[in-house]
Amino acid sequence: MGGVGGALIYYPLVMINNNPSLSAVFAIGIFLVNAVLASWNIQGTIEGFHDPKFKKWPAAFKACLVSTFILALVAVIITGGA
Repeated sequence: MGGVGGALIYYPLVMINNNPSLSAVFAIGIFLVNAVLASWNIQGTIEGFHDPKFKKWPAAFKACLVSTFILALVAVIITGGA
């Protein structure tokens, strides 16, 4: 799932600016923001469906979705896109 998310931001950035290295830096940066945000929101590692922290998953997903959207817009603007 993480690879698909990275590809979803990397491919459009490469198409916009034709710079694979800059696009990779932004894609990795967005991945790191999502990883830290989800971990902070869930407050640790989920050990299975029986773990009480599993109930925090929807809020973490929404937070990551919003942050990814904002960071993707910023990345497109910085790299010279529309």
